[in-house]
Amino acid sequence: MIKTSKITLTDQERYLLKQYKQTSPLKLIRRKAETLLLLEEGTAMATICRLVDRSEYTVKTWLRDWRIRRLSSIFSGHMGNSNAGKLTKEQRDEIQQVLQSPPSDFGLSKDFWDVPQLKTYTDTNFDTVYARRRSRQSTTALAVGE
Repeated sequence: MIKTSKITLTDQERYLLKQYKQTSPLKLIRRKAETLLLLEEGTAMATICRLVDRSEYTVKTWLRDWRIRRLSSIFSGHMGNSNAGKLTKEQRDEIQQVLQSPPSDFGLSKDFWDVPQLKTYTDTNFDTVYARRRSRQSTTALAVGE
């Protein structure tokens, strides 16, 4: 039988991990949060590895990092780089679908999509942050396939 490494979470850590698992824009953060929640439940390492699609070595590395840095260990540092601010393929696909309908269908007050309306939509739905208007315009062009 494969041994598991059970951990103990505080109520606040458990709450935050559940939130990150459900809402983080980064798959890595969602996977780490799920791993830690499963470890707390005493789930077998092999099962966790299968569920989060990672090797046992990787999961043990996440566990070691958790024991050293606790909640901060789930953050990889990608949020600060330029790639983290870009929409994922799934998000771009969603925007392509959204742009086929008027903004009023999504509770926005205009009859056609413009950069400020798209900013409102993406900020609300994807937690994206763009330092410059030009970055958002480039994202808009990518989303519509230009």
